[in-house]
Amino acid sequence: MHDTHVKLKDGTKIIGPIWMWRPKEGYMEITDDFTSKLRRVEFKDVESAVTHGQRVNIKSPPEGEDEDILDKARKDGWSG
Repeated sequence: MHDTHVKLKDGTKIIGPIWMWRPKEGYMEITDDFTSKLRRVEFKDVESAVTHGQRVNIKSPPEGEDEDILDKARKDGWSG
């Protein structure tokens, strides 16, 4: 499991793995490595979110690549 680096519009930074993925409902839950707490993050409040080293598809290099989480959410049904 890879860490996702999230920056919220209010400047808050969260780094940790995504535990629940609900793009149609407009949010994800991520474990905050700074506080060790599970946080619900609304996509509308996110300035940027990137997961580094992901195997995005079968053509991804062995070391993986960066995945834009907001782009992924839109592809998965978020209409924001």
